[in-house]
Amino acid sequence: MTRFDHFFPWKHPNALQIQDYRLYVVIQVMASLGLIAQSGFFVFFLAWTLWPMAAAHLFGMVIWVCTLLANRKSQHSLAVVMMAIEVAFHSLVATYLIGWDAGFHFYLLAAIPISFFHPRRRERILLIAILCTIVCLSILIAIQATVQPIMLSPTLTRGINSVNIFIAFAALGLSCHYFRYASWLTEQRIFKLANTDALTGLLNRRRMEAILRDQIEHIHRYGGKMTLVLADIDKFKEINDAYGHLCGDYVLQQVSSMFAEKLRKTDCICRWGGEEFLFLLTNTDLNWSLYCRRKTSPHPGIERNSLSRV
Repeated sequence: MTRFDHFFPWKHPNALQIQDYRLYVVIQVMASLGLIAQSGFFVFFLAWTLWPMAAAHLFGMVIWVCTLLANRKSQHSLAVVMMAIEVAFHSLVATYLIGWDAGFHFYLLAAIPISFFHPRRRERILLIAILCTIVCLSILIAIQATVQPIMLSPTLTRGINSVNIFIAFAALGLSCHYFRYASWLTEQRIFKLANTDALTGLLNRRRMEAILRDQIEHIHRYGGKMTLVLADIDKFKEINDAYGHLCGDYVLQQVSSMFAEKLRKTDCICRWGGEEFLFLLTNTDLNWSLYCRRKTSPHPGIERNSLSRV
């Protein structure tokens, strides 16, 4: 689940793959906001009898609805393309009709970030988005040099401009938040892969060594105690030879799960190597460490533990 789910808790379609859920939510949010904005402008221009602008926004509403439907059907590529088309079309037509002062051209700023939402992100897609933005701006400049836009009152124009600036930069902010959050999730996955034993799900040796260095430095600076416990599984090689590596892997997983359940949240455990496990018990004396040892020693195959007081 993403942070957007708390504000827009839609139930995702059954056909949707879980790795695309974050993209689905972001497209759904942006398309919904776009539809709301287009509906508001449609009613506004309809009330002011600006029929060309009302017709343009009605067409934009249809595109946003189609975007939402495509996204619901897990057609994310099509949804992203329609979003980009709507933004470019809306900016061109609105600026052509009522001029630059209304600020509809600000939506072109959102065309480039939208291209990053495409599931198959490639450099050429970004290049095409940038070129299309430049072409749209060039067309607007050329048209405005020869065509007189519809004149609105200065107060009305400033109001529309303020609304457009708010919507455009809100869309940019949402895009930035999406990419920042996606980057953070990727970093978390990489960190977990680099510091976790793939078989048992425990910390690996490299991560435990880093934690030990930090803990020892903390004790030297501020004082305190910690205990290291090294445990192994007796007759593990015989189990592997007799029943195969799959059975040995199962034993390692079950023992690791049992160890993790017995320890406190402040303690650390890692797979030190093979069938060996290293425990780091923070803020403990030897008596508490012996108690922790007795919690695991009755289990068959875990009979020899060695304690070191630091």
